Amino acid sequence: MGLTFDSFEKGVTMKLKHSRYMLHTLAIFVLALFVASLNGRKLYSIGLNVKKVHPSTVHSFPKGVRERIMKHRANLPITNMVFGPLVLGSNNQEMIVMYDTGSTILWVNDKSNCESCSESFGMRDGFNCQASSTCEKTSTIQDLEYGLGTTHGYEVYDSVKLNDDLLAVHHPFVVALSVTDSDDMQGVNGICGLSSTSGKKFSIMESLKSQGKIQEKVFSFLISDDENVPSTLVIGGVDPELLDPLKPFYRLELKNVGHQWTTSLDAVEIGVSHKRVLNGHEFGLFDTGTSHLVFSTEVVDRIIAANKEAGIDCEMRGQFEFICLIPTHILTKYERKSEENILRMASEVLPQIHFQIGNEEFSLEGEHLIASYEEVNQGALCGLLIAAGDYGVHILGDPMFRKYYTVFYEDGHQIILFHARRRKVSRRITIGGFSLETKQNISFLKE
Repeated sequence: MGLTFDSFEKGVTMKLKHSRYMLHTLAIFVLALFVASLNGRKLYSIGLNVKKVHPSTVHSFPKGVRERIMKHRANLPITNMVFGPLVLGSNNQEMIVMYDTGSTILWVNDKSNCESCSESFGMRDGFNCQASSTCEKTSTIQDLEYGLGTTHGYEVYDSVKLNDDLLAVHHPFVVALSVTDSDDMQGVNGICGLSSTSGKKFSIMESLKSQGKIQEKVFSFLISDDENVPSTLVIGGVDPELLDPLKPFYRLELKNVGHQWTTSLDAVEIGVSHKRVLNGHEFGLFDTGTSHLVFSTEVVDRIIAANKEAGIDCEMRGQFEFICLIPTHILTKYERKSEENILRMASEVLPQIHFQIGNEEFSLEGEHLIASYEEVNQGALCGLLIAAGDYGVHILGDPMFRKYYTVFYEDGHQIILFHARRRKVSRRITIGGFSLETKQNISFLKE
């Protein structure tokens, strides 16, 4: 039967008793042994795409956050939606859904009875229960609340196929009769939630395990703009082709604080001096549906101050526009003719963000944070994927899943971060992405 995640953890713990050289060697050996064991279990890969959309598709903010988010809709920037295929019913009706670790329920739009989520509103042609011989429609009505919108529909049971070899039979999901903010769901059919916060009934992972399709409730995510290592969702384990076995990995224990994929967040530090901007027993939510790192307003203010000490002016505009200026005297030291050059420069110039969760410490560099870039007289403006929000939890979104191949291990009550295997940086940036109004109102450009 091969190694389980549990035996893998014990092997990792054993290596701590060895010297530094032996620790590194044994870590590689244990990881190689574990990866080799995956040949004995079936893995199911789902190719994903990343689409730029309005962030009202960020559906995974915790309850109580939504009302505050809605007040700031006008300030929200363009964000990313990670979506992929899914097949429903006996007649193989093909859907495109957003795969979201921040919600629980699978829902898709109704083919003929959902005016606000029809093709005329930009969504794909929906699901037809009557056309599937295995579809069981119920009288149960579901009203779902998300980040900036709601979904109203009826509950059905039918087969759900995630790829050609992975099928859950008689799985409950919702067929939507109305969707608010459907303009932000253009080109898709709905959302496939990958959390089981609300219970086991709607958990696709629970159905797959109980029906013997997977050994453990575990899936893994990689978001990438590298065409050689595309964005992928793996059900049932870890794909060794997506991780770098020569770099360390990080095992994070989950905390039961109202959302399944939440860990402690014990410290956040900035730059080579490790200027501490967060220190205490707080929480971080790993959310594939959020494009930013979302920190409290107090932490964001400290990040701005830490960047100032490093010679880089930054400013928070609204909740979701974090803009920094790399001054000319730094900029001229770098080749900037290509996107790859700009990302490399950002990685070296912009202060790193260091995280401490339990006993694990890891970081994100500027190349994973930069979203837009434009050269001005004073240097270069950079828009970073940092947002401010006092939600009681800090949200670790898109940048985290680009650097780290992230394993969501429900049975083991943990998240494991592997360094992703890449041939080049994984971020696509917008060149010249700042409006004239924005540039006219940035305080440090007026000085």
